[in-house]
Amino acid sequence: MLDEQDGSKITNYKYTINDAFRSLHYTIPAYQREYVWEEKQIDLLLNDIKSSYESNRNSEYFIGTTIVSSEKDNNNQYEVIDGQQRITTIFLILCALRSLLPTGENGYDLKQYICTTVTNRNTGRAEQKAKLELNYDGTSDLIKFISQNDKLTVEDIQKYYDNLDLTNKTASVNKIVNAYKYIYEFFEENFGDDIDALGCFMAYLTNYVTFIQIKTDVASALKIFETINERGVGLNPMDLLKNLIFYQVDKSQFEKINSLWKKITQPLEVAHEKPLRFLRYYIMANYTIDSSYKDGVIREEQIFDWFKSNEDKCKYNKEPIELVNKIISNANAYINFTKGKDINGNDNQSLSDFQKLCGGGFSLHNILLLSAVKMPQELFNHLIKQIETLIFYYLITKTSTKELEKIFSKWADELREISSIADTNEQKNKFNNFIEKNFIPAIIEKEEEYQKYFEICALGTLQKYRIKYILAKIAQYVDKHVIGLNLPPKSLNEHYLKLEIEHILPNTQKQDVVENFYNNAEIEATVENKEYDKYKIKLGNLTLLEKPINVIAGCDVLSEKEQQYLNTDVYLTSSIIKLKDIGSQNSSIDKINKYLKKYDLWNDVNIIDRQNLLYNLSKLIWKIELYN
Repeated sequence: MLDEQDGSKITNYKYTINDAFRSLHYTIPAYQREYVWEEKQIDLLLNDIKSSYESNRNSEYFIGTTIVSSEKDNNNQYEVIDGQQRITTIFLILCALRSLLPTGENGYDLKQYICTTVTNRNTGRAEQKAKLELNYDGTSDLIKFISQNDKLTVEDIQKYYDNLDLTNKTASVNKIVNAYKYIYEFFEENFGDDIDALGCFMAYLTNYVTFIQIKTDVASALKIFETINERGVGLNPMDLLKNLIFYQVDKSQFEKINSLWKKITQPLEVAHEKPLRFLRYYIMANYTIDSSYKDGVIREEQIFDWFKSNEDKCKYNKEPIELVNKIISNANAYINFTKGKDINGNDNQSLSDFQKLCGGGFSLHNILLLSAVKMPQELFNHLIKQIETLIFYYLITKTSTKELEKIFSKWADELREISSIADTNEQKNKFNNFIEKNFIPAIIEKEEEYQKYFEICALGTLQKYRIKYILAKIAQYVDKHVIGLNLPPKSLNEHYLKLEIEHILPNTQKQDVVENFYNNAEIEATVENKEYDKYKIKLGNLTLLEKPINVIAGCDVLSEKEQQYLNTDVYLTSSIIKLKDIGSQNSSIDKINKYLKKYDLWNDVNIIDRQNLLYNLSKLIWKIELYN
């Protein structure tokens, strides 16, 4: 029991996902704000759970506290007062897992978490009732559709949305549809066809992911929601660290510490960055982690204990104000990095380009960036480009976050030492030694695996925004050779990433286009045209076009789109139809033309050939270079 308030009982209970969704029903009342989570928040939750799962399959992962209310006669039916974004997202995760995992006698029983059978009082018939009920416009029918479709694919839910009346296409309906699609694609990308691995992850999710549920009656619930943060419920390591620092100062400094602490928590909250993730990265970036912490990695549950047992390093007892100011400085840099800005908040092209690769979910590289913030700007920018190449290789090859954390924690110690060197020449030499010793071998080790993954890269094996990033970087590199190597290229963010992805073999199938493909292909047509579906999403079949040109190009075969491709300023695309005159021998155009190719026919063989062409270009772009 937590408290007694106005005679009302307030209780709390720790649930696993299995405990909660197997026996309880949740309702989101109409007065609650609608579902607002987007890709970034969903990706953070999924990656955090996946990271905890990969680190230790027997350790719990705590996702926070929810506040619910219930009537006396219905103790298994709860109205969610706080925590509905997480509850809704977990429900969608369970639905996506049910759709991806086999069911039946030897399959997985996830239905128990999603629906229950009830008897309709009016008809006397059995009906399926979802474990989650939403009561804002359009969402009730959507949740019913999701919960009652055992094998709901991305295409199925998109078709459902497309067929809705315009009045039912509310913002929350759109966000829930997009959330389900993202979750489904996340599992496809990270687990592929490995059903056993996905099943193990499902078991971890349901049995080891936990949350605290605080329950009270309806009358008291909203008041509790307003005051819960003042009651000391569920203190996390950030709260505990704040209290530890408060103990070190005189009461006259409490107001100052409190004001400074808000400069850490509020900006992180506004930026939708998780404070505990930041603290983990802060520790690994700024301090050498001793051998008592496995692989030099700090976990969330270890944050407070690390500070408390390392007073000689962080000096929370002797210099508490200085420590808080250092954390503030790192938090500001961390947030700026996620926005493509430098430590002073100025736009940084290198960081901006890098963030387009990372998206909202991947942030491990910030351990390295925070460890190097004191480097001269030019050297720091060069480091960013090398980290970008490194992360690109790691993401393409699907390297686990557990492996990366271990490596980055070790490298951070070396980068921090290099940052402190005052002599410019010595710093440059130490930096290049670091690159030669660490980054270059890391890339060499991944080369064979990188080629294998790149050659099968397609929409579905890699997130769409990362596919677009790859095409944009290659297109930018190719165009730079066309306009001249001494001239600045067009912006990745302001130009190339605003182009549209064009399917050379059309994404929308028309009978004559499908027949044309199979007539010219070295594969045989199948009843369901599965081979067509496979080739149309390959990276080799994708390019970039300006929106107006893309609209005109439509869904025709390549021979009908030739003029539109020639009208684009994107040479990566126009070169498919015609290579530019090389001019003088060994000119920049001549050099880039050696990596490009025009195609008279578009079939399976040429799609694979162009995928290999893009791989060869990628090797020119993503490479490790020493600092000159």
